[in-house]
Amino acid sequence: MSDPRLYMRQVQVLGEEAQRALVTLRLRAPEDATQRDYLERSGVVFSADGGTTCDAGVSAAELVADARLIDAAEALLGAFAAVETIKAATGIGHPGRWPSRLRLDAEDA
Repeated sequence: MSDPRLYMRQVQVLGEEAQRALVTLRLRAPEDATQRDYLERSGVVFSADGGTTCDAGVSAAELVADARLIDAAEALLGAFAAVETIKAATGIGHPGRWPSRLRLDAEDA
């Protein structure tokens, strides 16, 4: 790792071996901005010939009952996919599955 201070908090949480796995990982940049941001901050490097990232397995449109929440749904799914990618890369935790009945809804005021 080039500058150990950059990922010190993550090293404390994940451990040095897991953080090393992240900074040496090469993935194709995901389209989702939230997923891309999470992965960049974790130390992942994006490369055109890199591997693929995990997918949440559901679309934002399937998740919302109210179209005004589409941006929130996309951010939530991007964060979920980033965490699943990090878990897969480091071998920490167990693969998660998106809760099939979870939907975002807005209450009308």
